[in-house]
Amino acid sequence: LVDCWPHEFLDLLCGATRPAAIAGATVLSLAARRRRKEEEERQAAEVRAQAEAKTEALRRQKEQQRLLERIQNYLLSQQMKKAQEAAARQAQHRALDAKIERMEAEEERRWQSAHTPASPAFDMAKWKQRDYAESARWEQQQAYQRYRQGEQAGYAASAPQESKPWWQRAIENVKTFVQSEAQKFRTWNTIRNDYGWTPIGVFSQQELNMIAETGKDISAYVNTLSPGNGQAWVKSYLPAVITHWTLPPIKGEAGGKTLSFGEKTYSLPFELPAKVDMFGRPMGLPGMVILPHNWETGYTNPKSMPLAHEFGHVWDARTGNISLQGIVNGVADQLNTFIGGTVVEQNGSRFADGSGKDFIPQEYWYGNDKNSTYEYKTYAQNSTADYLCETFNALIYSTQTFPKPEVGQWLEIVIKMQADNLGKAANANSTAIAPIPAPTAPSAATPIPSQTPDVGGRQ
Repeated sequence: LVDCWPHEFLDLLCGATRPAAIAGATVLSLAARRRRKEEEERQAAEVRAQAEAKTEALRRQKEQQRLLERIQNYLLSQQMKKAQEAAARQAQHRALDAKIERMEAEEERRWQSAHTPASPAFDMAKWKQRDYAESARWEQQQAYQRYRQGEQAGYAASAPQESKPWWQRAIENVKTFVQSEAQKFRTWNTIRNDYGWTPIGVFSQQELNMIAETGKDISAYVNTLSPGNGQAWVKSYLPAVITHWTLPPIKGEAGGKTLSFGEKTYSLPFELPAKVDMFGRPMGLPGMVILPHNWETGYTNPKSMPLAHEFGHVWDARTGNISLQGIVNGVADQLNTFIGGTVVEQNGSRFADGSGKDFIPQEYWYGNDKNSTYEYKTYAQNSTADYLCETFNALIYSTQTFPKPEVGQWLEIVIKMQADNLGKAANANSTAIAPIPAPTAPSAATPIPSQTPDVGGRQ
């Protein structure tokens, strides 16, 4: 049929369909180009969004860094300001103390000169005459006794050796006593000057030696953490009056439980930093350690228990405050908080016997060391205060292993920071103590690592 169509008609038909085909191809090409352009724009938008997110993250990081730097600078400036203020106060107190001491010394000198009677002159001639008479009488008595012995026993072939005169024996006894007391005084003076401890009452040489050795052990250990600052740390954070229980043991019954007083060791927290005397000076009284009689022989290792243990209580009192619950906000509270305890949160008793298990996580209990022969290895759970003392005891004398290593490490960090601050203050020719932050009525503050709580101190 097509062959029958005229060529003119075929040319007309092909010319009419060609533009339509071209237009369709053009539409398809434009649509494909638009889709490619939209895809490229979408990819470009994603790249821009990622770049903007990275830029925003960097900006936020820089802002946080600047904020942290501002906070650190502010804390540092506040710490320096407090240290300067504390140094100024200490300088004023020292000047006032020196003035008062001069006035007191002058008043004492005047009083002594007014009330001291003139001693009578020593009459050497009378003393010699009396001494010669006593010696002659004693020799006569000895000769008569030898004569009577010779009559009764046929008189020995060789005469017995003569004993020393009574006055010579008396002089030797006095000399021995004076030497003994002089040695005790030297040991007592060493304890007071080197460690800030004051033994009051009658102490034997053995007791004084044991107290001095304990101070030496503690300061030596602190020196391993902060070289050269061991004695300064002991004098600043463990000052104590040491005495004996003066009454005989008292026993009785209360609620079916036997009570005994005077047969164990006590530590009384007499740290009263908020009080001032009549001249406006702070009265930082030391703690008191009361020892039972025969304590130096009644314990397996008296330097460890009771001495080091009780000085742990003194440290707690030195860094905390006294309340009805015991010593609060001190190093014992902060240690309990660090191990996840709840004594601060529940405001529980810090000293009541048996209360420690209620506030100390069981995974931090002592007593799991089967190789330990330490007789008080479970005493740490007695109270949160005793937990600190037994941790301090284990740190100094290795009485037992820590339930977890971080317990001893935390205590070492606190001691090192306190001792380092004392060393810095000494190097700056200042007596101001710059301890780690104190709770109420505190003085200077020093930050402690973020994983540990704050532990207080006294100026």
